[in-house]
Amino acid sequence: MSMFRIARPQRPRLPWDPLKQTEVPMPFQIHALPRQPFAALFALSDSELRDRNMRRVTADTHPGFPCRVSLADADPGEELILLNHQHLDAASPYAESRLVEADVVDGH
Repeated sequence: MSMFRIARPQRPRLPWDPLKQTEVPMPFQIHALPRQPFAALFALSDSELRDRNMRRVTADTHPGFPCRVSLADADPGEELILLNHQHLDAASPYAESRLVEADVVDGH
């Protein structure tokens, strides 16, 4: 008869330690995107934006339209550009692109 032992899987670490009732620091930081690459997009017509697979929208609720450039929710009435942002433009397993909302008008 052979005997073997099955290791018990460890529980994932939570951002809150229930035993100590304290927050566990997260090992990452969130940074805003630079404004400069997005500023010229607001001068384009809706047709030119569509040709680039982008779209202009107007915020109609708050919160609900998070800007990845200012890291703040746009106020109702503010224009944003919806676009697919490629954060790492390289041949890499970490290359990825995703939808962002950019609001670079009026200091945002």
